[in-house]
Amino acid sequence: MKSNVKIFLAVALAFSLVFCFVSVFADNEIEYTQEQIMTLTVKYGGRELANNDMITLDGPNVSRTLVINSNAKYVDSSLVIYCASAENYIFPIAQGEASVEYLIPDNLAKGYDYYFDFQAVSNNNANNYVGISNIVRIKVEVPDTKIRVDLKDGNEYIAKDSQIARVPGHMLTLAGSSEGVNVNTIRYSWDDSTDYQYGVGTSVDFLVPDFPVGTIHVLHASALGDDGTWSAEKLYYVLIGEQYVNPTPIVTPFVTPTLIPTPVDPIYDVLIVEDWMKENDDLDELAVSLRHYSNMYEKKNKNMYALNEEIVYCVDYKNGGRDITKDVELVLDLPLDFLILDSYGGEVDLVKKTINWHFPGGLKKGACGTKVVRIAYTAFSRSTRKSETIYPSAKIYQGSSSKPSDVSTVINLIYKDSLTELADEHYPYMLGDKNATTFRPDDGISRAEGAIVLARIFGINFTGTIVNGDEYVDLGETYIEAQQAIVASTKLGLIVGYGDGTYRPNQKITNAEFMKIIASYIEVRAKEDGIDGLNIKDIDGLIKVYKDPTNIYMVGDTTTNIHWALKYITLLIRLNMTPVSSSQMDLKLDEPITRAETAQLMNYFLFRAPTEVGVNKFSDVSRSHKLYTDILEATRDTHTYVITSDGMEDKK
Repeated sequence: MKSNVKIFLAVALAFSLVFCFVSVFADNEIEYTQEQIMTLTVKYGGRELANNDMITLDGPNVSRTLVINSNAKYVDSSLVIYCASAENYIFPIAQGEASVEYLIPDNLAKGYDYYFDFQAVSNNNANNYVGISNIVRIKVEVPDTKIRVDLKDGNEYIAKDSQIARVPGHMLTLAGSSEGVNVNTIRYSWDDSTDYQYGVGTSVDFLVPDFPVGTIHVLHASALGDDGTWSAEKLYYVLIGEQYVNPTPIVTPFVTPTLIPTPVDPIYDVLIVEDWMKENDDLDELAVSLRHYSNMYEKKNKNMYALNEEIVYCVDYKNGGRDITKDVELVLDLPLDFLILDSYGGEVDLVKKTINWHFPGGLKKGACGTKVVRIAYTAFSRSTRKSETIYPSAKIYQGSSSKPSDVSTVINLIYKDSLTELADEHYPYMLGDKNATTFRPDDGISRAEGAIVLARIFGINFTGTIVNGDEYVDLGETYIEAQQAIVASTKLGLIVGYGDGTYRPNQKITNAEFMKIIASYIEVRAKEDGIDGLNIKDIDGLIKVYKDPTNIYMVGDTTTNIHWALKYITLLIRLNMTPVSSSQMDLKLDEPITRAETAQLMNYFLFRAPTEVGVNKFSDVSRSHKLYTDILEATRDTHTYVITSDGMEDKK
């Protein structure tokens, strides 16, 4: 059989009934064993079934009747026979009868096994005797029918239980097939409706209804054979996209913008970063910033999306320099085929895979706003891929120039679905304390420990590194493994020491210092790979998207409104690689980063989602710790994985 996924038991409740009855019975002067008081038998087709026997319902004319008999001794009244059914609840199927017939439901899905538990109880009120029969468990096998139905889009078959993105009016096909039986009818319905649509023959074409854009609807489909047997019902989930029509360009007179965000749909008002225009008063040029609306979902890693899953991109722009009188164009480049869920007025080109906004007559100094799009990627660049790292980018142009004035890029990991195993291995990059079972999740991480973590992450084989002792004057203050990691990482430019020749291996790393290392590595790697828009911009050319609620930072004895690491932090926040959100704005930049926070930050950077799979190896890491799942992912053994529908890593 396929699986036991639809096996539902109510044994716990049944046992609670047993305990209750036995405790009452124990108060009586005369005690009898359960077998002396009551027994229960189940027969099928005249044959008495042993406990855990299986019967098979193969075909439409097979008997579904079970005969239940109870033999009560010393008790006689108020007999009740119970069934703990596949529907996961206990209910009486007879009262006051010692023999009953039970009809197995005819709506059990094909291709699964079910359990039914039967038990009888009896109470003689006059003598306070309570009787409880044995439990007889019957396993019911419902084989797969030889009839099946499949959803097709053209020549492409759609996997059952999968989500697809389609626009209203798009044609789909339901095709029936069988072995030895002729298919004569196809039926389907949407959502919970029992108003089925029927088609005669082996296939039926139908159009996606005019559902609201952005909603998800469930298609139920099955096929009927000429033997009167229906196939197992299949489910498909359809995300409704916008039926895009290329609009006729409308030229409107230019009006000097005020410092008010570009209006968007009211439900997306929160997309605008609060006061970001005021925070960018020092901007001195035309700039663009691409980011996600990261608070839309409770995603564990907000850079990872399945095909056909909705993504919201926000394009912030501002002219911080002089008035621009030439036409200005804002372009969002998307690397994969996509479906538009809402372009909010953007001009879509599905061939070039772009969404454009035009500003005829240019932009005045101070003009700014945010453009929003909602899309779903529908296919990889190669059909054989199970996942793909992509780099969507936003560009802003002046006049007829082919070179953008500014570029901003983000990084996404797109995976096929929540059922597909991703074979790229994840390995542990953090370990517990040597010769101990502790992890110290809330302790700060030292500069020596940070060097080791970074070396592991970036694949540096540092164990054979020769340490001369003159690289830093205080290297001897830490252990040899850390010394090797420090020297190897320094040679590659990942870390640096201080001007006085020290590394200070035992000093704690602050959040800002660790984030600077990650941001710098992203920039270097992007340059090596020829990717624009992932550079760390100077403050005067940067649309800053991060603001501490207090807007005040303490650096040494100096109070300042601009933190030295702001340009690094803004890059990581724009890339969804920090925990910053509307409910967590303070990143505690000048406080030591803890070992647990290091795991969380590195999981963002490595596109690794938290997990509950694996063994917690540490005596001081409680499941109630707020970063428990991040710690588990950072430390569990090498593994392949799938991404679940709620954004967690799981084993296949």
